[in-house]
Amino acid sequence: MHSYRKIQTIRQRKLVLLILLPSLSDYVFKNFIRCLQDHLLGRLLGHDLDGDSGKVYTPKDRLTVRIQNETIFRVCTARINYTTYDMRRAYDTVNPHTHPFIILSSPETDPGRHPFWYAAVIGIFHANVQHTGKDSRDYSLRWMEFLWVRWMGPVSNYSFGRQQARLPKIGFIPDSDEFAFGFLDPSLVLRGCHLLPSFKDGRTPNLLTMASKKTRTEARTSGLDDDWMSYYVGIFVDRDMLMRFLGHGVGHKGQTNCALCVDDTEDEDEGVNDDLDTGSNMQAELCLSEPLLGVNNAEAAVDPQDGDNDGDNDYPSLNRDDDNVDSDEELDDEVDLEGWL
Repeated sequence: MHSYRKIQTIRQRKLVLLILLPSLSDYVFKNFIRCLQDHLLGRLLGHDLDGDSGKVYTPKDRLTVRIQNETIFRVCTARINYTTYDMRRAYDTVNPHTHPFIILSSPETDPGRHPFWYAAVIGIFHANVQHTGKDSRDYSLRWMEFLWVRWMGPVSNYSFGRQQARLPKIGFIPDSDEFAFGFLDPSLVLRGCHLLPSFKDGRTPNLLTMASKKTRTEARTSGLDDDWMSYYVGIFVDRDMLMRFLGHGVGHKGQTNCALCVDDTEDEDEGVNDDLDTGSNMQAELCLSEPLLGVNNAEAAVDPQDGDNDGDNDYPSLNRDDDNVDSDEELDDEVDLEGWL
């Protein structure tokens, strides 16, 4: 097993691609085999983000991917291991029926882009795959794991951040988009994600326009015929998730391109500088306004007990020994006032 995940293999179900899939009435299986071949081929060739980022392969290229016995195995759960912000090891269990939402780092580097991608897992699979052809690096069978996901994206014309005091808001991509469904390498998943339905926006059946109410679809939880219009990302679900969005976790180094909002960063830096300047001025004023211990102040108040202004205090341990100091002028020469200030 790889260190980043552990897929359950005890309770698994065979899925014969050429026999079972064409007989299914669920329309989400329409391009299942073609998308799976593109995904596996992209990983075998070492392409970024598993070949699901718009890379198009020809039918001849797809024939170089051979799945043993034309059979893939479907399992119930996957455990995603991750490193927390304080360098501890933790894991999230992904279940398509109970805990389907995941979060991964966005490969986009454009300014203002959202730092993460989100998806709902609708299937967990593994298979023995062989890559043939002139671009093949190894003809041996490889045991490969892959997730079948329904992609989600940020809501347009919506801003979030600490200055706006609003959580990130995302929603399912409509099925009219070619990449509404796809496959994902489990190693790219950062951890499970906690989403809160936006009750104000309500539910809608328009995100899956091709789904039939009479037929159960794999894209929805059993018994539902519509989806929530949008979700809020629960960044306060735990400390690790909060630190991922703040971008200061030691254990998260190199996992995301940018997590801090530019405006928030600038305002935060300005606020810190203002606080430092204010603190420095206050410290300087305190140093100038308070007399130094052990040094006679020319403008010191008269001691009510002895009636003089020699600067003696009421604590014997702090009183100056007049025998060791000849005059106030000699003491002033010995003390470096600039060092105190």
